[in-house]
Amino acid sequence: MVTALDIMNEDEQDGHLPITKIRHNRKWRKSQVCPMGGRIIFELLSCRTKNRVEPEKFVRVNINDGITAIPDCKSGPGLSCPLEHFAARTEKKGLEAGDFNQLCQLGAKDNEKITFLRHRYGF
Repeated sequence: MVTALDIMNEDEQDGHLPITKIRHNRKWRKSQVCPMGGRIIFELLSCRTKNRVEPEKFVRVNINDGITAIPDCKSGPGLSCPLEHFAARTEKKGLEAGDFNQLCQLGAKDNEKITFLRHRYGF
């Protein structure tokens, strides 16, 4: 999920991680993301702003009790991402990745059983 959403990836200028040595200044550290009991939480924030009557919604990523900014999407409070931007960014990543059913070798309607893949603004 972290990879699919392009969170914690190395900068393009750094290139791929080398296979012959450890780059100690790398961003990606599996032991920090996937320890025993590790967790990734998507927080939905509802904040009132001065310019709007209705509260604005934001998404924030909390990885193992640490807020992790989503690259190119951290303009909201507390490094959060406006929900509309997060939804558009996630949809774009999905289109880039390709058909979920085909990639995961699912039947034609199997993805209907996976409810977390559905996006609705009315959480």
